[in-house]
Amino acid sequence: MRKGQVMKQHMALILMQLLSKKRQRKLTVAEFLEQAEVSRTTFYYHFPNGMCGLFRWTLEQEVLALVR
Repeated sequence: MRKGQVMKQHMALILMQLLSKKRQRKLTVAEFLEQAEVSRTTFYYHFPNGMCGLFRWTLEQEVLALVR
């Protein structure tokens, strides 16, 4: 698995953990970055659209896992 894919999966896992504790609109990028231990630069490198991109990618991965 490529390094970029591993990083995206890490961020998706942290997102899911945080969402299980908090409502979406209460989650800030700063809080996410702190929990994920990821720099703002790395986050926006993988998800140029910010949290919307992360939400979308995570949802797509969940759907693909169900289909497989």
